[in-house]
Amino acid sequence: MAGSELLSLLLVLSVSESVLALCGGRTVGVDASILLYRYLLRAPGAAAALINGDPSLAVAAFKEVLNWMHKLPISWIFVFDGSCEGKAELSRRRQLKRKEAYTKFMVDEHDEHAAAKAAMRTPQLEIALANACRECGQPYLVAPEEADAQLAAMARDGR
Repeated sequence: MAGSELLSLLLVLSVSESVLALCGGRTVGVDASILLYRYLLRAPGAAAALINGDPSLAVAAFKEVLNWMHKLPISWIFVFDGSCEGKAELSRRRQLKRKEAYTKFMVDEHDEHAAAKAAMRTPQLEIALANACRECGQPYLVAPEEADAQLAAMARDGR
C-alpha cells in the first residue's frame, strides 16, 4: 500500500509528538466515512476493486491503519454513518458526481483518482470494516444518522 494520501495519514500518525500532545491518553472519535473516502480508497487498487464489488483492498488498508493507530497511547472509536434519510438532496448530488467519475474511470481504468471518486460505500464494505474492527478489538458504533453528528454529541456529553 503506497497511496500518497494513505501514506500522508500514516506519516501524521507516526509523528507521535504532535498527535500525543493533542490526544495522548484520550479517546478520539473518527468518522469512518471520512477515513474511507479520504484515505482507504487511495490505497493502490482499492477503489477500482470496490467498484468491481471487492472491498478486500480497502479493508486491508483499514487494518494497516488500525495497526498504526494502536501503537499510540490513544483510545480510538470509529463511528459509521447510519441511515441518512434527511440528506436526500446531498445524496443525489454526490451520486451525480460519482457517475461522472465512474464515466471517467471507465475511459481510463488506471485513473485511481477517478476510481476513488466513483467508489461508494456498500453494505459489504461496511460489514467488512465492522468485522475488521471486531478482529482488531477496535471499538466502533453505527450512528443513528450522520457520524459527525454522533461524534459531536459524544464530545458534548464527554464520551
